[in-house]
Amino acid sequence: MDYEGIYRKSGGVGQMRQIQLAFERGEVPNLIDEEKWNDICAVTSVLKQYFRELPNPLFTYELHPKYMDAMTISNSAEQLQTMTQLIQMLPIENFNTLKYLMEHLHRVQLRQKENLMTSKNLAVIFGPTLLRHKDENRDLLEMSYKIGVIEFILNNVDKLFIIETLGGKNNTENRKVHLPPVNKGEDLSTVLANYNNDLTALPAVPPRENANYI
Repeated sequence: MDYEGIYRKSGGVGQMRQIQLAFERGEVPNLIDEEKWNDICAVTSVLKQYFRELPNPLFTYELHPKYMDAMTISNSAEQLQTMTQLIQMLPIENFNTLKYLMEHLHRVQLRQKENLMTSKNLAVIFGPTLLRHKDENRDLLEMSYKIGVIEFILNNVDKLFIIETLGGKNNTENRKVHLPPVNKGEDLSTVLANYNNDLTALPAVPPRENANYI
């Protein structure tokens, strides 16, 4: 994690393709084997490419406008509450993946003296990778908001993920129980009130048995 420019620098195409092919064959390459996989940037580049190529982004197209709106909230407490609620509204696979990824990137930015990757630098990389609008023309217009979402999460990891990784038969009920009460924001309140019936976001992350790699 102390590699300078980790996640910012691109990896070698050859080693990236080897890693991808291994996952596509159903193998689980030992990526901590530095003798075989000596290009850390190839490993990080494959991860970034995986998220870029998801048919539905990690934050989902359906909830994307809500995350953009959350960046316009001026009250810090209200913004934190809104972001917590939105994260818990993600499909289970997305929630678990996001939690794991953000906790990892948080550990990366804790080593910023060595790797020079602050939460802002990581957000610049992962904002447009994890958040996309269906209309590609809107992506550039929303760039600062997308970066803001990731930077906000990285700076508040310990507050935003207030429940453990989701799993088991009662995932939906577990998530509803842990949703904080909504005190402000009519639009978000409406979404939460109809959470069971109206949330139609499809998982962006393929279930384990269907994933080609990562």
